[in-house]
Amino acid sequence: MLITRRLTAPAGSQPTQQSPVAAGRAATDDAWVSLNLEPAAPEAADPKRWRTLAVTQVAGFMTLLDVSIVNVALPSIQRDLGASAGTVQWVVSGYALAFGLALVPAGRLGDTLGRRRMFLIALSAFLVTSAFPARRRPSGC
Repeated sequence: MLITRRLTAPAGSQPTQQSPVAAGRAATDDAWVSLNLEPAAPEAADPKRWRTLAVTQVAGFMTLLDVSIVNVALPSIQRDLGASAGTVQWVVSGYALAFGLALVPAGRLGDTLGRRRMFLIALSAFLVTSAFPARRRPSGC
């Protein structure tokens, strides 16, 4: 889409000195301006962008999955510890609070160390801390 507008000088304004190019044209206070609103030719999409999107989506899914696992484990936690419903609610709140408090410093470390490196460090820590309790054998076995 091409938009063309006519610009006029305000009434009573003094004419300005013309450039050498404009001096060859008829002296007038009117000017025409064209604005092309057509989208630029699309750049070739970098295949790494899609891989990065997929990795970040999987990371977001893992975060939601981890919160869901805590909620599924609550009845077992309550039964094994003999905790009340209010105490179990503190488990969920403490988990959410720890997660939220870790986001800001982790984001800052991502800015300092590099987002990719920090993502890999955090992913490794998540895997290790998730696998550690899974290796623990129940006391009755």
